Amino acid sequence: QKWIHADRANFLVKTIVNFQAPPAEIADAIRRYHHLVPDGTALSPAALNAARVHLIRRFLSTELDYINVAKEYIELDDIQVLLERLIAPPGSHGRIGGKGAGMFLGSQILKKARADVADIGQPRVPKTWYISSDGVLEFIRYNNIEEVYEQKYKSVDRVRQEYPHIVQVFQNS
Repeated sequence: QKWIHADRANFLVKTIVNFQAPPAEIADAIRRYHHLVPDGTALSPAALNAARVHLIRRFLSTELDYINVAKEYIELDDIQVLLERLIAPPGSHGRIGGKGAGMFLGSQILKKARADVADIGQPRVPKTWYISSDGVLEFIRYNNIEEVYEQKYKSVDRVRQEYPHIVQVFQNS
């Protein structure tokens, strides 16, 4: 019976390792997996761990230190929630930027820590949307505002002086 369950859940692994699969397809596969096997026992712990690591690498970070921490706190359900709130252009690989990945991991750590430590209150994480890095690049390219790339090379005073203009450019775009 375990083999039958594992075979029925094999679609999840195939979808996750397919780098061409769009984020929405992966979210749907995770949802279907939990519908077929509500207790999540269809895949071995090693296969589930490999799937989580692959998803972390694909959508959050390729940094080994990040992955080693994230795989202890992020579950398939967490990735599904992230993917349902991901804004990405067609053909996107879906990786979110460092700040988004850090906020996401931090919120997962706090949620898990709350279960173990009574003194931690309810963490309040703002409801957010995640924009894929390639989505931001596509937005900049589409609106022909590549000059914003130069901002990181300017002095802090110059950036502060030009900030209202940059905000207006993005709002108009």
